[in-house]
Amino acid sequence: MATIIVPRRKGHDGVKTPAARGMTIAAASLLAITLPFIGQARAQEELYARPTGAPPASALVVFHSRSGATRAMASQIARRLEADMLPIKAKAYPEGFSGWQKAMEDSWNKKPSVIEPEKFDLRPYKLVLIGAPIWWYRPSPPVWTFVEKNDFTGLAVVLFSTFNSGFKQEEIEQFKKLVERQGGRFLDHISIRRGRVYWQKSQAELLEETDKIVEEKMEQWRSVMERPAPIGAD
Repeated sequence: MATIIVPRRKGHDGVKTPAARGMTIAAASLLAITLPFIGQARAQEELYARPTGAPPASALVVFHSRSGATRAMASQIARRLEADMLPIKAKAYPEGFSGWQKAMEDSWNKKPSVIEPEKFDLRPYKLVLIGAPIWWYRPSPPVWTFVEKNDFTGLAVVLFSTFNSGFKQEEIEQFKKLVERQGGRFLDHISIRRGRVYWQKSQAELLEETDKIVEEKMEQWRSVMERPAPIGAD
């Protein structure tokens, strides 16, 4: 049987408190139950691609996804907005136990990730939607690294996420502050519960819920996308 190593925050003295022991049990239980579901939400289709000859997109969907749920949500959002898509790859988090363990450790310790691409020219866009799974109650490390490495000056930003257990609003606020430090204007955070340890939504259910959210937000997002470019802008 594989050994479960629960990630420890920097500076932890290694003493197993009742809370730490509880986390060990919870982590082991979660892994044992959810491993069969990994990949269930993976999109069976190619990522959305804008038609050849279409006018330049004013929105970009950037996303990191490990098991596929956030990928499916991202593709559906891009399809509805006719947006460009940019997948963020992080080789440190492959599918399987070792990738899961590394993902949890880095999230718990709030460590940056090595990602590809690290930098991207965001100047052609007006709206950037950033998608991530929630790991340890916060967006996955790759999207934090992407924001830290890029210039969001003048851009409206929406964070979207998929989760099982939930997220902490204080972590979303920290992400908002990071976006603002990079020059962006944080509009909103939208999220979908993809399931619980004993069940996971089907891809059809995930896409249906994504569509409902997009319908609610479309007017606001379109107003940003159709806003005239500043005088003198490229």
